[in-house]
Amino acid sequence: MTRVSLSGEEVPIQKVLEWYEYQAMILGGEKTRVLAGLRSESLPSDSRFFGLAYDDIEEFFDRQRNELEFLAMLSLLAATEAAIRVDFIVRVQDRWKDQASRRFREISRRRPEDRIRLEEDILEPWKDLVPTTKGPIGYFKGALKLRHWLAHGRYWNAKLGRTYSPGDVYDISAGLLQTLGLL
Repeated sequence: MTRVSLSGEEVPIQKVLEWYEYQAMILGGEKTRVLAGLRSESLPSDSRFFGLAYDDIEEFFDRQRNELEFLAMLSLLAATEAAIRVDFIVRVQDRWKDQASRRFREISRRRPEDRIRLEEDILEPWKDLVPTTKGPIGYFKGALKLRHWLAHGRYWNAKLGRTYSPGDVYDISAGLLQTLGLL
């Protein structure tokens, strides 16, 4: 594996969740403000709401909230992947001596660094070597279906097996990162 220059730009999942919660609070406050203005029959300060009915404005804010949740979940999954990939790279480049690091070096000799697969080359060895990772990895792999759907534009009907919220994705990501000793 050629040396990978790490950017240091990755964002911890706690910061992603903090960002999401703040944005959701701002959005909720704006929804309350706009709807209160409508009830008091004052003219909306934002022209996009002029002439809209109460239900239309609620629908607008619901769509905004849904998009915010999708972005937060995508960011949480991407941040989790980054933490796992950085750990892989550091273990390989710094030649750590534990069993997982040795397995990762074998894998990195067979594949170029830009072809290391998250599920097959990183997560599966963890499952094989550390049995306590099986559950958290299974939950994370399920959530990766959501990530694929979001990252590729949501053009198909996703078969996710369950619904996800940002809190669910955070819990799944935190559980995996804790099990791997990365949180």
